[in-house]
Amino acid sequence: MATAVRIEAELDDSSQESGGLSARTWVHPRCFTSRDLVDRVHWQLQAGMPGSGLRSRKESGAVTAPVTRVRFLPETVEAAGDHAEGLWGGGAEEQVVRGVARVQAMVGYDAVRVPVLQGGRGAADRQAWVTWGERPTDLRPTEPPWPGRIPGPAPTRVFGTPLPAEVVDEHGRSVAVTDRGVVTGAPYRCRVGLGGGAGWWVIVAWAGPWPVDEGWWNAEGGSGRSARFQVVGADGRAWLLRWRESGWEVEAGYD
Repeated sequence: MATAVRIEAELDDSSQESGGLSARTWVHPRCFTSRDLVDRVHWQLQAGMPGSGLRSRKESGAVTAPVTRVRFLPETVEAAGDHAEGLWGGGAEEQVVRGVARVQAMVGYDAVRVPVLQGGRGAADRQAWVTWGERPTDLRPTEPPWPGRIPGPAPTRVFGTPLPAEVVDEHGRSVAVTDRGVVTGAPYRCRVGLGGGAGWWVIVAWAGPWPVDEGWWNAEGGSGRSARFQVVGADGRAWLLRWRESGWEVEAGYD
């Protein structure tokens, strides 16, 4: 059974605008069915049209050159027994794969993506999104060194946009980190969100800082000095906080 297939579609050479060969290798997390191959041909031809993206099967799109031949060339083949159904039918993983494939066929190829681990210092930096069924490429290596990287365990929830926060010591003074990586005071209280509606909660344990100085050579696009802290509140919830010279923010949570 094929898990990687190269599809070559020959277009009529009489059309100077769209004539030629459209070739691409597609990867499937399980194995290709005839319906999967039809979807890939559709997406590949649509992607070859000017101004066209990888759209769903139901979306109409004109292929301006006649397709004279389509070749399916298996590049990775595995034994059928590796993908055979169990005695009592397919398992949960197989049902998920089939369900995702149906969603992808309806909403479009690039619309379904999965997170992949890559190298980085912060929780958000270590996430990369890859189109479902594709091999991850151009990822940052996960091996060290990554100076300033937070230790495990990894947070379970990473905020796409960090939440503004405030952290003060027991005397109510704002906590900061010096250019030598020294904390000006022990974090004692924190509140997430600015304004009168945000309530303070007590920090019962904290670890850090893990300081970094990124992009200091780029005055416009650099992120500058920052430091990360792991804190636990009195209610038992744990958070990943980041201090910047502009203030504090919540990057992730440990649910």
